[in-house]
Amino acid sequence: MAVPGAVVLVRTPDFELLRPYGFRDVERHEPMTVDDHFRVGSTTKTMVGTVALQLAAEGLLELADPIADFRPDVPNGTSITIANLLEMRSGLYNYYESYAFNATLDSDPGRAWAPDELVDIGLSGPQTFAPGTDFEYSNTNTVLLATILEQITGRDIGTLLRQRIFEPLTMTDSSFPAPNDSSLPEPF
Repeated sequence: MAVPGAVVLVRTPDFELLRPYGFRDVERHEPMTVDDHFRVGSTTKTMVGTVALQLAAEGLLELADPIADFRPDVPNGTSITIANLLEMRSGLYNYYESYAFNATLDSDPGRAWAPDELVDIGLSGPQTFAPGTDFEYSNTNTVLLATILEQITGRDIGTLLRQRIFEPLTMTDSSFPAPNDSSLPEPF
């Protein structure tokens, strides 16, 4: 995938550089600006992981808890722990590798996916190794963990991220969309 543009921030104790590069719209040659909005992408994994660790510190979950305690529908869930999800050591199939998922992304790139749809794709694929015995990056781990955090707290992941990450860090232009929303705030 070609990256048409980016905004770069470099901050040191003595220096700060904030500069846009490239285009927000290649066809219309609209340049990037420092005010453009982006999808957070995989950075969400660190935020969901932080919320999980916060809840563990508050005694609401244990990293050694088997995920079957929260999601009995997960194959081998009695052997997969919260820590395995955080460490990418669950062995769960990465839904992002599914041909059908990628075909849908190509044909309907604006589609909003419900978390349970993504988890279902991940659970339908083959387990790649026994939990805790290897490492493999899997988006299924983070989406599954987010559904568990929602279950534990009774709050959706967007609210958890807003209350526990965005607001305390004054990330005023950050948000997490509702499951049925694929939009981005302007400008993007």
